[in-house]
Amino acid sequence: MDDSTASQAALTWTLNQLVSPSRDHLIILTVAHYKTAGLLKTNEEKTARRELKAEEQAQIVVNYAAAHIAQWIESLKISLSFELVTLKAADGKVQEVITDYARDINSNVLILGSHAGGAIRKTLFGSTATYCLTHATTPVIVVREEGTVMAA
Repeated sequence: MDDSTASQAALTWTLNQLVSPSRDHLIILTVAHYKTAGLLKTNEEKTARRELKAEEQAQIVVNYAAAHIAQWIESLKISLSFELVTLKAADGKVQEVITDYARDINSNVLILGSHAGGAIRKTLFGSTATYCLTHATTPVIVVREEGTVMAA
């Protein structure tokens, strides 16, 4: 999960459409990503600052997810087994961290939020959802920002 409205839509969709509180264990994964070097060589101190900033941003996302899940649990008067996991990824390896983690924990399904980035953006920067759809070893559900769902 990141701080995008697409991730928030994916969490809401997951809670309302997929999770069975008596059966499921929900894991919310946040990846703190940062660059180790810029165009010029970056020193260790600068990398450490970038890493700390990424961890702080990830904590904001985790706090949002925890509050959203708690509100959902309270509104339905149920219990739900869940955990919030934060991993680190340096230099744009977020997609690999996500797919590797899903594989390592033997996840039943991987649910991602995706916003419309356009073909040029995907060509230049890649797309986490596209990468996960093509590389994950588990079924993938992509929830678009506007709430439409695609499964593969």
